[in-house]
Amino acid sequence: MSRIPTRGLIPVFLLAVEFLFLSCDESFSPKAPFEEKLVVFSLLTAARDTQYVVVSRTYDVEGFDPLQNREAPEVAGADVRIIADDGTSVMLRDTIVQRSDSVRYGPDRVAYYVPSFRILPRRVYRLEVKSPTDGEVSASFQTGDPVRIGRSVDVETQDFTAFATSAGSKGFLIRLYLVYRVTSGGNVIQKEAEVPQFFSRDGTPVYPQVDRQNQLVIYGDVILRFKARIAAQEAPGVIDEVGKKVVVWALDANAYNYYQIVRGFNDPLSVRVDLPDYSNIEGGLGVFGGILADSLFFSTL
Repeated sequence: MSRIPTRGLIPVFLLAVEFLFLSCDESFSPKAPFEEKLVVFSLLTAARDTQYVVVSRTYDVEGFDPLQNREAPEVAGADVRIIADDGTSVMLRDTIVQRSDSVRYGPDRVAYYVPSFRILPRRVYRLEVKSPTDGEVSASFQTGDPVRIGRSVDVETQDFTAFATSAGSKGFLIRLYLVYRVTSGGNVIQKEAEVPQFFSRDGTPVYPQVDRQNQLVIYGDVILRFKARIAAQEAPGVIDEVGKKVVVWALDANAYNYYQIVRGFNDPLSVRVDLPDYSNIEGGLGVFGGILADSLFFSTL
């Protein structure tokens, strides 16, 4: 067996260790240099007439915990405008809306809104935000084709399939609602309830999520099980099914990409950073996108 001389290797090893420690003399910080930017969030939707835009600013803290910041980041006094490619231009007004979590910044937050404004298919919408203290940003997106809805029912199994199309849209959320009447004490009330896509092993209803797939399949036994639950909830009232309603949301690329960053689990085996890092805001950060919406009722009477 041949031996490798170690006398020459020791100085080389010590030199490598010395170089390693010398290279560590330079200070290192996981925090990048802070840069002040406007942060804009708005998803325009055809599902409602009032549209909202939230304008904030980035902030910095001394340490590494963002919860140290107690000053609300929303920006007031900005000029916020939405412009469509058909020449429509609307100026948004500022208002106060309630936060879902009031522990950190309090219950009120500044937002901008415009009433009686609903987005249309095949349109380009541009957002322009100008703040006298924080600068200007802009963004745009294009809606897809009108949403088309169809359905089919298997005669034997009663499996319900709903499908939708909207060329130019990237993601879909398809929901099925049971429309029924409750007769109780001589009164008749019409109600509707969303049918789950399936039930988990412990009986918890699981509802559809945003997906690239443009169809939803709900098995007949799931629908029957859901009807039994509704009947038990409405007892002693008597329920009669009126029909089913399919509701579709069609998301543009920006809305879909943002959803996948925040809510998507495309790869359950990898580590996912639970922070939105998708942005289409020119000169700032945030998301400006659109959601087309439509519904179709199928009578079963």
